[in-house]
Amino acid sequence: MVASRRRRSCRIYGRDADLARVVGLLRQDAPALVTISGRGGVGKTALAQEVVRALGGDEPTTWVPLAGVTEHELVVSEMAT
Repeated sequence: MVASRRRRSCRIYGRDADLARVVGLLRQDAPALVTISGRGGVGKTALAQEVVRALGGDEPTTWVPLAGVTEHELVVSEMAT
């Protein structure tokens, strides 16, 4: 199992439905990938971190920072590294 958790000082608020949806998707039989997307500053990173916390090590998770990827063609190769 590969797990990467970033530490946070506080929990997120007002995102219960989003959190439940992502956790539910990851607990399905064979999710290959869940992507959280949106404009800068809307809380994508905080939500992803809370998802890892909610899974509590039950599911394999890998943190793939994509902030520096500027070409969509490079996303898959960045995830493979």
